[in-house]
Amino acid sequence: MKKLIAIALCALCLVSLAACGSKAPAEEGSAAAEIANPFVTYDTLEEASKAVGFDLQAPETIEGCPIESIQVMNNSLIQITYYDSEADGNRVVLRKAAGVDDISGDYNEYPTVSTADYNGVNVTMRGENDTFSGAIWTVDDASYSVQFDIPVVDAAILAVVDEVK
Repeated sequence: MKKLIAIALCALCLVSLAACGSKAPAEEGSAAAEIANPFVTYDTLEEASKAVGFDLQAPETIEGCPIESIQVMNNSLIQITYYDSEADGNRVVLRKAAGVDDISGDYNEYPTVSTADYNGVNVTMRGENDTFSGAIWTVDDASYSVQFDIPVVDAAILAVVDEVK
């Protein structure tokens, strides 16, 4: 009787261990290994504005780069990417979100950080020497940022600030 109980307990332990076994790791590129993309692409700025609940007025081109895509992240941030593949390959990313946070996504340290008061808007520009790779500013509880792949002079950034609402 003791042997029968011992065998039954061993069998039960083996079954429970088999149930706790781990699955094989997902192969690279499989659906299980993918990270969800928080961006949703829209055809127009009006559609993107409806998705986030606020308007964004933005230029059709920045530094000669036309709009490549209009996206919304987590129904709270509009991102417009400007890109000119035929010229110098420059990419410019413009963002707007409610609140007063730095929404640039740029966490690099820059040797030059300059602040300008432009038409009552406090604009913080980051770059090196006399050129800047990006800027952040706030207006009426909305945050804005612009990032350039190819650094620009401060006048180019202030022109963007002037056109974006």
